[in-house]
Amino acid sequence: MYDHLLSPLRIGTMELRNRIAVAPMGVEIVDGDGHVREPVIAYYDERARGGAGLLITEVAAVAYPMGANSSHQIALSRDEFLPGLQELTGRVHAHGAKIAAQLVHHGKVSRLDVKEGRDVWMPSIPDWHGSMSMAHDLTREEITLLMGSTGGAQPKFKAVTKQDIEVLVGWFADAAERCRRAGFDGIELHAAHGYILSEFLSPQWNRRDDEYGGPVENRAKLLCDVIRACKERAGADFPVWCRLDAKEYRTPNGIVFEDTKRVAQLAESAGADAIHISAYADSTSGIGF
Repeated sequence: MYDHLLSPLRIGTMELRNRIAVAPMGVEIVDGDGHVREPVIAYYDERARGGAGLLITEVAAVAYPMGANSSHQIALSRDEFLPGLQELTGRVHAHGAKIAAQLVHHGKVSRLDVKEGRDVWMPSIPDWHGSMSMAHDLTREEITLLMGSTGGAQPKFKAVTKQDIEVLVGWFADAAERCRRAGFDGIELHAAHGYILSEFLSPQWNRRDDEYGGPVENRAKLLCDVIRACKERAGADFPVWCRLDAKEYRTPNGIVFEDTKRVAQLAESAGADAIHISAYADSTSGIGF
């Protein structure tokens, strides 16, 4: 078993020294301006030093500060963020590990948009407001901190137009190309956990009647458009994969595994080099509707 675990693996053109991957985790030790500095670099440096073959960063906002969950999030929206990102990838590579950035637009969970008064982008205006089971999952202190992250503001939802969708695809493609210039070895598109790509995949959140809504093939169109755009901008040889929910728990008419299998096939056809399977349990949909 250990021989297999420690054997090399390829994801697209990327060769890993072993099959140990550090999964993305919400660390949020980034400064409040989105720049990667020494505390963040040191965090990943230590994990690369430990011998993992692949590190995947915490969520990195493609349009920062828009679509971000927090100001303390890796930003990929402008070239000014490149120096810190280049230092990060260089330090990880010095230990023989590879590193991928996890790209995201948080959609309905864009707490920073709520706090700063921007529209919250979604496939459709929601008519369901979460399972409201947060009280069973979190302590009172945790609930207070979560609610405080929006500054007490209420979200202003916007059902995105086709023009907005073109902008969204462009943000992901720009970020992918910027990641390559920063020295990342690949990218993971976060299409799970209630963020905007997964909202388009979910029948609960996506009630559109155009080519982006309805059957699973239509609901997967945005994800596939993003995969193709990232490959086009960053290069066909640049590894791109996506994280999908196997199931959307506590969500009526949410994502189910049969649909996810079909989405995985469509993503592969669009150019995805791998699929990262996760799951998601709604509490209050993340922003306290």
